[in-house]
Amino acid sequence: MPDHDFPLTGARLGFAREAARRLGLPPLERLVVPRPRGAGEVAVAAALAAHPEVTALAAFDDDIALRSLTALRDLGRRVPDEVAVIGFDETEYGSLSTPALTTVRIDAEVLGRIAAREALGLDTAGLSPVPSRIVVRESV
Repeated sequence: MPDHDFPLTGARLGFAREAARRLGLPPLERLVVPRPRGAGEVAVAAALAAHPEVTALAAFDDDIALRSLTALRDLGRRVPDEVAVIGFDETEYGSLSTPALTTVRIDAEVLGRIAAREALGLDTAGLSPVPSRIVVRESV
């Protein structure tokens, strides 16, 4: 499986497109930022050339957001002045990048426990995830 095609990709994209529609935003475009570094740079350059009005990228996860930050830096684009970037899942690496990555933090451990218990028909009482939040850093 390509590293940009996960089981949740379609679901997340669908939810994001629906949220954009409800907010009256233009339809979202999917941008795959592949490995290796040079391929990511080519993909981001092509996307920005095709859509010069784009001022922000919302990534599937922090890994892809970090690839996007690297590609933008390699292209000489200033983050967040020209293009803002936000990740998802708050890995430690996002806090170590320059600029530091803004991301969405979720309580993945508790959500995983709830999902596993529900799949096994077990009680989920007492399991309550911490609400998701945006961890604002330098990339937005």
